[in-house]
Amino acid sequence: MESKQISVNINLGNIKRLEIFFKNILSDDLNMIAPFFYLYDLRTWSDHSNSQNKFDSVVKSLELNSDSSLEKIYKKLIEQLHHTLNWMLNKLQEEN
Repeated sequence: MESKQISVNINLGNIKRLEIFFKNILSDDLNMIAPFFYLYDLRTWSDHSNSQNKFDSVVKSLELNSDSSLEKIYKKLIEQLHHTLNWMLNKLQEEN
């Protein structure tokens, strides 16, 4: 991103820096980065007992029922991550 004169605060987390890449380099106006945030929120939920709201938000964002199994939730998330990574690959190939 330096070669494109895009400054990135080194104190930002990895996903936030990836979000800047998606917005500024890949012109992500579809929020394709979202599955990475969902994955982070699920990790936070699994580590902290007071994070049920993160879990509920991810389930809602994935358009699943609140009583969905973890298997179903992660399967849907993996599908979205796969879609995002394919989208990113296509965007990068367009530039070459």
